Amino acid sequence: MFGNSKKGKRTIVFVGLVLACLIVVSLVVGIFSGGERKKESGLSSDEVKENPVDGAKVDRNFKGDSAVSSNEEQVSNAGIPSVPKTIKTGSMQIEIGKGTYEEAYIRVSEVASGSGGYVSDSQSNSSNGRMTGGTITIRVPGDKFREAMKELKKIGKVTSVSEQAEDVGEEYVDLESRIRNLKSQESVYLSLMGKAKTIEESISIQRELTNIQGQIEQLVGRKNYLDNRIDLSSITITLLEKGAQPSPGEGWGFIEALKAAARNIVEGFNEILRFIGSVLPYVLLIAVLALLVWYLLKKEKRSSES
Repeated sequence: MFGNSKKGKRTIVFVGLVLACLIVVSLVVGIFSGGERKKESGLSSDEVKENPVDGAKVDRNFKGDSAVSSNEEQVSNAGIPSVPKTIKTGSMQIEIGKGTYEEAYIRVSEVASGSGGYVSDSQSNSSNGRMTGGTITIRVPGDKFREAMKELKKIGKVTSVSEQAEDVGEEYVDLESRIRNLKSQESVYLSLMGKAKTIEESISIQRELTNIQGQIEQLVGRKNYLDNRIDLSSITITLLEKGAQPSPGEGWGFIEALKAAARNIVEGFNEILRFIGSVLPYVLLIAVLALLVWYLLKKEKRSSES
């Protein structure tokens, strides 16, 4: 095939080295250009894909410049929400008189219902056949949070109290913007679905459409969660009879620690998947080229032996 055996081998090796160099150069350029794009946009790889500006590029290919103007208008209109988005939480430990736990529990329930809320969770402790204390969590409308805290303090002697207010306005605006952009892309792919001429085109469009719809569901779920936490504030009340001690493990936030650990594990796993997805095409290409070089060398060896 290559004439002289040694010359043919040198040619194959040279071609293999050139292809390998091209792959390495493209990989390095891809990594650095991706890093620069992230720095310029201040977004992760997933967020760049969902960015309204990128969505505008997709729309330009399918709908024309009018879609670009529409997306740019959405970006310019995105800003601080007109209504502050704040998650309020509070906790309170109240000392009550001996034998008054049930009465205090009823009063906590009345504060919740009187504010337009409800009791979401409760745990009671018993001693000598009667209830001596417990922890109650109530949910009240955000605009009634301060009033509810004030009423709860009247139940008994407050030994500790804490309040937190988390501003999630920036995240809320970002979620709304990303949802709008993804829904715009969804509309594009839905219109393309009816124009597909081959099975391959239909499968490709359906794959992209499924991916976009999955992202929309996740973002809408997060937005609904924030809406619930914003609309209904949480207050945890610990009732203790005078001289009693909190039950072991209370107040350590063990469940929250488990949730945080689970979130960290999932986030780490997602980072690994993103890395594998970014390098997998290059690994497959290198493997194919390696097999091609191996095949050519083997074929050259057989021809030289014959």
